[in-house]
Amino acid sequence: MSQKKIFLVLVAITIVSFLLHHGCHLSWTMEAFRLGCSSMRFSFSTDGGRPHHKHTSVVFLKTHKTASTTMQNILFCFAERNNLTMALPVRTCGHQFCYPRLFRSHFVHPHTTPPDIITNHLRFSRSEVHRLIPCYTVYITILREPGAMFKSLFSYYNQYCQSFKRVPNGFLEAFLDEPWSYYRPEEKNAMYARNTLTFDLGGDKDRPSADAKMYAKRFTAEVERTFSPVMIAEYFDESLVLLRCLLSWGLEDVLQSGYCWLQSAF
Repeated sequence: MSQKKIFLVLVAITIVSFLLHHGCHLSWTMEAFRLGCSSMRFSFSTDGGRPHHKHTSVVFLKTHKTASTTMQNILFCFAERNNLTMALPVRTCGHQFCYPRLFRSHFVHPHTTPPDIITNHLRFSRSEVHRLIPCYTVYITILREPGAMFKSLFSYYNQYCQSFKRVPNGFLEAFLDEPWSYYRPEEKNAMYARNTLTFDLGGDKDRPSADAKMYAKRFTAEVERTFSPVMIAEYFDESLVLLRCLLSWGLEDVLQSGYCWLQSAF
């Protein structure tokens, strides 16, 4: 074997060993490769695990009844501590980005552009969100076990969603026995009664059954390409550990959110 080949092998072994040893302190966004981003951010630590640079460009797709408000509060506090710009909706949108309309970049108040963090409720449109943020931005969302999530949706929105309101005595079991007797896809707030996560992620909640299986596969693949990591509500603590590694954040960035609002109130 030539000296050049031996050198390349040694370099490859060294890099792999470094990645394995410092996996939690070296982070990057694979989305940057796909978008041809020339400003991809790397960060690693050589001083006892303290990251030299924190990722500060984050999109968190806030889904419904998935513990997403807890994660949103963490991001609010992180933005406050690090003097970051948080995207806020224009007045006509209310406190959400005109949800349930599909997101458009002009839903963001111009005084909060360009944003570092987007975290209020919106119906996801990747192309429109990408117009506002850098290509090295980390996209995050959170999901929950569907049965538990739907039970929570039914309980919370039974005074707002017509599909739930027309159920006799407000019994969840009655709705589950005959959902098509109560569900009307064109009604306001109908997205809470069927495929809410799909709708929040920008998908079609009422895909025809003939195409539903193939559509679900394509849509799932697109979600996996866009969001990393996908947090799981039932494993929220574990998800935070992975998120902290990916973003090169410190422990204080994910553990002190409860104190952030108390400190700002006094």
